[in-house]
Amino acid sequence: MARRLSKDDLALVVKRATELHVAGGEHVEATLDEATALEVLREAGLSDEAAGQALSEWRGGRLSHGLELPSPAPRSPLEPTAAIARRLPIPADRISNVFDAALRKQFFTRGRRSGLGGDWIPRQGMWANLRRGLDLNGALLLKDVSRLRLEVLPDSPGHSRVQLIADISSYRNLLLGGLVAAPAVVAVGLGLGGIVEGSLELGLIGTPLAGLVAGGGYRGSIHLLETRREQTREKLDTLLDRLS
Repeated sequence: MARRLSKDDLALVVKRATELHVAGGEHVEATLDEATALEVLREAGLSDEAAGQALSEWRGGRLSHGLELPSPAPRSPLEPTAAIARRLPIPADRISNVFDAALRKQFFTRGRRSGLGGDWIPRQGMWANLRRGLDLNGALLLKDVSRLRLEVLPDSPGHSRVQLIADISSYRNLLLGGLVAAPAVVAVGLGLGGIVEGSLELGLIGTPLAGLVAGGGYRGSIHLLETRREQTREKLDTLLDRLS
């Protein structure tokens, strides 16, 4: 009696057959449209939901041929950047122009060029500032970003590997000023005021109180900055989804 293949077995056999096909020098490139690919997946016993999700991820550049694109992690807890990496179905020599057209709608303008990518900065002027302030429907994904850097590497034909790095230093500086510096200055001032007024006890507690306040503010800043990083990464993902 012939053995029957489970779905996992089928995936394993397809993977191995592909490896043998390539190793044997069979380089004829066969392509399928999405409707045919969906029918093949159905014949393999896969659900329409799973097949549709896989095709959607492939269409959006989230699937790659053995290539992992992890999002770059911050080098320190207070590093003011948020970054993502993706594979997009856009040729490397076109990605910069496609990206530039999308960023104009976000009120960004092109800055320094670097290789196939470069930098973009918020557009200045009364109308741009007013539009960012009146973004009532949330259409502007990057209104809190100070600078955006695009790095591009060619991938398989018609595809690119991109890395987006958003500068959120203005938010980081706001956190440090409001949660660390200002409360610490108030605590130190309280201690100095106590000394001037002849209150030794108040003067003695000023410096350690400043340290406690600054330490608590520092920890709070780290948490809030990481939350903002995650929100910014989601917005960058949304931006790239619109390009695909």
